[in-house]
Amino acid sequence: MFDSCKTDSQKFLTELKSEIPDIKEYSISAGNRNIFFVTSGCLKNHNKILIFIHGSPGGWNDYSFYLKDKDLRNVFCIVSLDRPGFGLSGSDISVADLQTQSDLIRVAIEHFLKDQILIHQSKPKLILVGHSYGGPIAAKVALDIGYPKEALFLLSSSMDFRLEEVRWYNRLASYFFVKFFLPKEIINSNDEMIPLKWQLAEWDDIWKFIDFQVISIHGKDDFLVPFENVEYMRKKINPNRFQTVELEDENHFIPWTRKQLVKEKILTVNSK
Repeated sequence: MFDSCKTDSQKFLTELKSEIPDIKEYSISAGNRNIFFVTSGCLKNHNKILIFIHGSPGGWNDYSFYLKDKDLRNVFCIVSLDRPGFGLSGSDISVADLQTQSDLIRVAIEHFLKDQILIHQSKPKLILVGHSYGGPIAAKVALDIGYPKEALFLLSSSMDFRLEEVRWYNRLASYFFVKFFLPKEIINSNDEMIPLKWQLAEWDDIWKFIDFQVISIHGKDDFLVPFENVEYMRKKINPNRFQTVELEDENHFIPWTRKQLVKEKILTVNSK
């Protein structure tokens, strides 16, 4: 299963490289893991870094549209990564812990910036984008990393622990005899869902420390991560730092269904 995942990712990467000449790949050590990065626009852009963190399940190629986009590549060094437990960041072993995920990703980003960016530019500005389960991870990375943040985008993000419930299919997928028939990345994703409620609860009081711009983009018809997460963020984050884009008749899959909107919002933040 892992070999198949690796083959699919490499095939997609080869196709992307044939379209975009400055696509690069990195396997960056963080703790006991290697975190897989794909970048574009980084050969000429060193002062602004745009980082995408996927949901559960997912992978770096969820953001291929943004990696290929000419307007974004002209402005940003763009980074998309496989989270621990997915793709080429070790899908053989799950990492079902928000704090560990955040720490590993932050360390990998710091190593990338030190080795690839700081030789050209001191203290670049970061924009982080997190979708779904990747939202709180992106937020925690932004809080902890020692670089200036231009903005944090939370797309359909799971932030309110009170709204998280283990569903019947999560329980079913936890049984050994069911796992035997499931792809490894689905198992790893389900492993993340089981403890999510109490892990988010542990972070309930930290969002008040956010001192950078946060833009929430959320669909009112999101059937996986309820729209009420927006109200939670409105209460927890400094109102002078928090903006919302509330989309009527929109579902959970905003990075793909509203990719032009996401792109425009990113470029608007950059132009200020």
